[in-house]
Amino acid sequence: MVKHTRNLMMALLASTAIAATAGDVRPARFVAAFENGDYVTGPKVTDWARPGGTPRLKGRWLTDPANHVRWLCDTSLAAAAMPAAFVEFHSGDRLPGEVSSASADNGEPSGLSAPPYLVVDLGARLKNSRNTNLTRLRIARRMVRRIVWKARGANRYEPGTLRRRNGRTLRFLEIRFGKDSVTLLLDRGTAEVLFKDIAELHLRQTGSWDTYFDELAALSPGLDARLFQLETTTGVIATASTGRFRAMPYSDRDNPERWYHLIHPAWSLDAFAVRCGEVRVRCYFRPQEVPLTRIRPTRVENRSVISSVWPCQVNRNVLGGPLQSGGRLYGWGFGVHGDSRLQFPLPPIARTFRTRVGIDRHVGAGGCVRTKVLLNESAGTATPRGKSHSTALHTSDVLVGSQETADTGLLRLPLNRNVKGRGLVLSVDPMNFNGPKGADPLDIRDTLDWLEPTVELDRKALAAEVRRRLVQCIPAWRGWSLDKGQADQIQLLGHWDALPSQGANYRFAVRPGKMPLVLRRTVTVGASGMRLAVAATRLPDVSDPAVLEVRVEGKQVARRELPVRRTGEKEPPPLTVPLDRWSGRRVRLEIALAPKDPKAARLAIDWRGIVITGGERRAAPSDGQSRQDG
Repeated sequence: MVKHTRNLMMALLASTAIAATAGDVRPARFVAAFENGDYVTGPKVTDWARPGGTPRLKGRWLTDPANHVRWLCDTSLAAAAMPAAFVEFHSGDRLPGEVSSASADNGEPSGLSAPPYLVVDLGARLKNSRNTNLTRLRIARRMVRRIVWKARGANRYEPGTLRRRNGRTLRFLEIRFGKDSVTLLLDRGTAEVLFKDIAELHLRQTGSWDTYFDELAALSPGLDARLFQLETTTGVIATASTGRFRAMPYSDRDNPERWYHLIHPAWSLDAFAVRCGEVRVRCYFRPQEVPLTRIRPTRVENRSVISSVWPCQVNRNVLGGPLQSGGRLYGWGFGVHGDSRLQFPLPPIARTFRTRVGIDRHVGAGGCVRTKVLLNESAGTATPRGKSHSTALHTSDVLVGSQETADTGLLRLPLNRNVKGRGLVLSVDPMNFNGPKGADPLDIRDTLDWLEPTVELDRKALAAEVRRRLVQCIPAWRGWSLDKGQADQIQLLGHWDALPSQGANYRFAVRPGKMPLVLRRTVTVGASGMRLAVAATRLPDVSDPAVLEVRVEGKQVARRELPVRRTGEKEPPPLTVPLDRWSGRRVRLEIALAPKDPKAARLAIDWRGIVITGGERRAAPSDGQSRQDG
C-alpha cells in the first residue's frame, strides 16, 4: 500500500513540478540573501582566494560587518547523497568516513593535550593548511551523536542503540570506547563489540541547547564572531566561525574552482580545508540568532495518510530538493507534508522567534494549508499537575499554492517563571474539510516549508552561559579544577598555530583575571617513575613574562619562567616534576601561574599539555551522557 501510494504521489508531484517550472528562467549560478533582506544573484563570486580578501557577488561585499551575507548558495551544485559511512554530530554536522580507532588517553605524541577522540578515515576530499591531502581526522567523542559504518534500515536516530552488521540490536545504558571496540553497559551485564562488527552506533542524546552553548564557547567565546555552516557536494556539513576561518594562500586566485577555505569546527581536533567549488551552501548567523534546524525536535507528529512516504526533512523539502517558495530560495528550514507538528525545547534565555512559511514550489498552484506557531508550557505551579497548555503566538491566513510566502513577524516568547519548561510548536493544518472552493482534496499536495526559522536569545544571558563553559575549551585542564572566581574571569584569545610537522590548527591562549591562577588536583602517587609534566608557553607580542610554579601539599617543588613560542617552532621541553618521594600517598597538586613582574597585567598563555605519567589510576571517561535541554 505504501509503495503504491508513493508511486502515485511521486507521479502527481512530478507532473505539477513540470507545470510549475515550465515558465521558470534558469537562475544565476550564485544566489545570496543579506541581513537587510536584499536578495542578490550573479554568475560568480570574486576575491575569496586570499586572507583578508573582500569576496563579492555582483559588486556586493559578502562579509560587510554592517550588512553581512545571511546565506550563499551555488545553484549549479546538487545536494550530496547520504554517505555510505559517516559520523553525525549533535549539532547536525556530518563528516563522511569510517571510524577506525579511538584514543586510549588524553596525551598526544606531540605533547599537546587532547580530549577523548575518534579517528575517522575520511570519505571526502580535504586538505590541511600545507596543501597536503588529509586521509584521517580526529574528532571529539563528546560531540558525536551517531556513527555509521554501514547503514541499516531507515535513516533515523535511536539514542542508546548499537546495530551489529549481523542484524542484531543492542540497547545500552552507558558506553566506553577502547582503541578499536566499545564496551556497553546493558540492562543485564556488559558486552564488548569490535568496530568492524558494528553497522551503526547511536549514542545517548544530549540537550540540544547545552550542545549549542558548548559549541559556541569554542567557536565564538566572546560572542564577537559569526558562526556559519557549510555543506559540500561530498557530504561534509560543518559549522565553524569567522574567527576559525582562513582563505588559503595556495589557492589559484584566478580560478574559483580551485580556491580552498580552511575551517576548524568545534568537533574536530584538526583544521581542514574544503574546495570552494564543492561548497553548495553557506549559512551565517550571529551567536544569539540560532537557526531552529540546529535544535533537535523533542516530538515529531504527522497524521497525514502519506507521512511514511515523505517524513520531515531538515534543510530540504520533502522530496529532498532545495527550499523554494514564493519565487525565492531559502537558506535553511524544514520540509513537511500534510497534518504535522514539530515541537522544540526552548531555553529560559529565548526571547523571540521568527519564520516564514510557504507551500513548496514543486506543487505549483496546488496545496492548501494554515499554519500555527504555539508556545507550549509544561506543568508547574500555574497548571494542574501533569498538565501543559499551549498559547497560539501566530496563526497564518490560508495558504493556497506556492506563489507567495507568509511572514510570522517577530514573535515574543514570554517567560513564565511558574512553569518547568517551554516548547515551541510548529503546526500545519491541511484544511481537509474546511478549505476554500477548488482546493485539493485531502492533503495530496500540502508540502509546506518552514523557511529560515530562527530563535533569538538574550545576549547578556547567553554570554553568561558561554562563560561557564570556557574552561572546557582548554584540553590541558581536563581533570584539574579552578576556583570559581578564577574560572569566571578567564578570557580566551584565539590564534592559529602550527608545529613543524603539521598544518595550522586553531588554539586558545588564556588571559587570566585574578592572580595568581591556580590549578588543583588530588592524586594517588603509584609506582616509581610517576611524573607530572607541564607544557605551557606565552604568546609573543601579546603577553608579558610569566612564571609557572608547581606545588605538592602546598610546598613549592619546581619553578620556571614560561618560554615564548612562535607558530611553526618546535615545542619547548615541559616542566617535569618527579613524584617518587610521595609514592603510596594521596597528595594535592597545584600549578600556579603569575606574572614575573607583579605590576604586569597582560598575560596570554597557551596551555599545551599537562600530563601525569607512570602510576596514577584513572577511570576512563564515559561517553554519551544524557543531559536535559536548558
